[in-house]
Order: sequence, then C-alpha cells, then structure tokens
Amino acid sequence: MILNDILDGAGFVNEKTYRQTRFVTAPRETYCTWDVNESYRGTDDFEIVIKQSDFSIDLYQSEPDERPEMRIEKQLILHELPFTKSTRDFIQAEKLYQTTYEFTFLEKVKGENK
Repeated sequence: MILNDILDGAGFVNEKTYRQTRFVTAPRETYCTWDVNESYRGTDDFEIVIKQSDFSIDLYQSEPDERPEMRIEKQLILHELPFTKSTRDFIQAEKLYQTTYEFTFLEKVKGENK
C-alpha cells in the first residue's frame, strides 16, 4: 500500500509508530495515525475502474520538530503526490502537537469486483 511506503520511508514503523485510525495507548515517541476514504468510478461495463483513495496522516509530537515533517514531505514528493499540510496545532488535552497531511492516490483496479 502506498501509505506504508510513505511512512516506512519516513522512518516510522507499522503498528509501533504508525497505525490506522488510533492507538489505544499512544507511543511515547513521535507517531502517526492515518485514515483513508475510498471511492470507485469506471466505464459503463466496469472493465476499467479507477480507485480514488483520499488519505490523511496525522503526525503527533510532544515537542515541535521539523525533522519528522520533512521526512514525510520528502516521501510524498518522491512518490509525486501533491499534498496539503495543516498548520501545526497544540492539543491541550493530549499535550501533543498535531500536523495533518492530506493527499489523493489514484490507481486502476479490475472492475469485476466492484
């Protein structure tokens, strides 16, 4: 999956420092959560189907640090994925800084299953 390629390439470890949706117990170090919304479109006979995946990555840090942000951004650029980046926010209840990245990934899939 493209998301694993991006976060692995940025130095995060699946199920240790990143995972889908949330951690029950958050890691002590910088970590990410992600989510995806998927939609499909295709020809009338559904021989060709385009899968659109709209991803969001939330980066959480106890102290502001541009290095993890730069690693994520580098991976998005290397994968030629245009992205938007939110302004870093402080979540008072969690005592964490959050930065969100959003991007879209399009891929062809076989239409027979959709």
